[in-house]
Amino acid sequence: MRVTKRQLRQIIKEALLREASIEVDWVGDVQELQTIPQSLSYEVIDPSGPGGGAAVVVVTGEREALKDWYVYDYNAGDQFGDAEFEEFVRE
Repeated sequence: MRVTKRQLRQIIKEALLREASIEVDWVGDVQELQTIPQSLSYEVIDPSGPGGGAAVVVVTGEREALKDWYVYDYNAGDQFGDAEFEEFVRE
């Protein structure tokens, strides 16, 4: 199968649209971040957070997997987690 430049640009554009990231305050031990799904990646931006508080972490991955993690794991099923995700997600 041959892919044209136009098709390739469309494929790349769609892939980039599905990728998203969100910045969170990680209250727990930073080592616990290793338990996030393998389809997501993370980067510790500030280990002690602003004013020595919770670590600031950016979690990146496919948008739907990131949303599931944020709503059901990070927010532990909080009823407002879905709306918060939409407010804070960066694409």
